[in-house]
Amino acid sequence: MEQLGFLQSHLASLGLLGLGANALLEAMFFPLPPDVLILLFSSFYDPLALTVTSTLGSFSGALLSYALGRRYGYPLALRFFPREKVERASRYYQRWGVLAILVGAVTPLPFSLFVLMGGVLRMRPLPFALVCLFGRFVRYAGVAFVGGNLVDLIYRAVGS
Repeated sequence: MEQLGFLQSHLASLGLLGLGANALLEAMFFPLPPDVLILLFSSFYDPLALTVTSTLGSFSGALLSYALGRRYGYPLALRFFPREKVERASRYYQRWGVLAILVGAVTPLPFSLFVLMGGVLRMRPLPFALVCLFGRFVRYAGVAFVGGNLVDLIYRAVGS
């Protein structure tokens, strides 16, 4: 886990480029969401720039994971995730369809599992892409705008 902290701090040193890379990797199996970097950067960058960078990085990673899932199927999913989680995600898709992606996109649940399973289960590409893009934008906008203001309030309160 120490290596992951080092990698994320290195990505942070790259600014918005690092944030985009973190978001891309998180959508593809990287266990550290970019939310932490968004909060750290909220004092230095415009919230819209943070939102767009994170969203595009995550969306790119989601499309790659989707393509890998379509190509390599269940064996790939089982290589990266426990069987119980893969089976649970399959049940979510059967019950909720595209809404399962939305839940994964806006919550702390493992988005990488949801997008990989979207490909494994051969979800239609256009609804998949639209829901990923919308869900990630909503999540990262919330972190950048609300979280950024919260961080500023904390700094002011502590600094006073």
